[in-house]
Amino acid sequence: MDQHSTALNQIDINTVHFLPNESHFDEYIQSLNPTVEALTILDTQDIHSLRNGASIHQVKEFCPPVVSEIDGSANSEIIRELSSIHRSDHTWVVSDYEQKMLDEVYAIEREKVSVCSFFYSEAEMNNNQTSTEHGPIDEKLWPRIREKLNHQAELHVYGAYPDRGSLALTDKNLGVKVRGVIEDQYDMLQRYRINFAPLRFGAGIKGKISDGFFCGTPTITTRIGGEGMTLDGSDNDGQWGGIISRRASDSGLEDELVEGAVRLYTDQTLWEEKREHGYNVIREMFSEEKNERVMMDTINELVANKKRIREKNLTGALLW
Repeated sequence: MDQHSTALNQIDINTVHFLPNESHFDEYIQSLNPTVEALTILDTQDIHSLRNGASIHQVKEFCPPVVSEIDGSANSEIIRELSSIHRSDHTWVVSDYEQKMLDEVYAIEREKVSVCSFFYSEAEMNNNQTSTEHGPIDEKLWPRIREKLNHQAELHVYGAYPDRGSLALTDKNLGVKVRGVIEDQYDMLQRYRINFAPLRFGAGIKGKISDGFFCGTPTITTRIGGEGMTLDGSDNDGQWGGIISRRASDSGLEDELVEGAVRLYTDQTLWEEKREHGYNVIREMFSEEKNERVMMDTINELVANKKRIREKNLTGALLW
């Protein structure tokens, strides 16, 4: 942040640094125009405490924790996020899973939280940057996949913030190329046969997977990757844009990911079927037109009922 702040200051742009969902940020926004009773909506873009607090469970089990088994104990991160949710008139989350967690584990009323997911233009579908921080387990999987494909396939790795360990994975003999940052992920993704995303941890909707659906590139992933992205809310990949490995153990998971990647690569009928399913997930869950309509309807309802909402929000009033 410091180097970017310095660059911005040189062109007379001042920066203010806050922790995610911190109370000082709310106060700062309010101070910009204190005479206006503006509606306050928190757009979470992932519940960070869910991502970080569940990561140990996820890395071990390769699947999101069942909501009923989430440890609801207090820690500084969840307290900060819950406080921000209570202070706001309304909160947007990106998946049903997060909405259910806030309701059943942390007793946030359902009417205070809405699912507001990604916005993809259906008109641009199939005509058209993610991070490497998830950490690859590809070094175990890729040699097995490449061998089964007669050493003809290549694995290209893209993403922001590639560290030395990621860059060192480039290996001509194994067909691995770490390419790092790209300008247009849509143009890049639609050139590939498979979007390989063996995610070990994460929360909410995975942009690297939905981008693949949007571009018509089927995905092979873990249950973490599929979390919140199936039409029926389960980890069933029957109508999904790829294959979800449902194994929990390391060996079983690796076998399924290898077998699934080879099937998706070699079976043209399956590939075309999964490609169409991916398009359908975009249309049903991430359509720009549908989600914009839901968002605006929610805002209009909140504006019309702002007084009643605030009178009910006693916890939020205490935290201001």
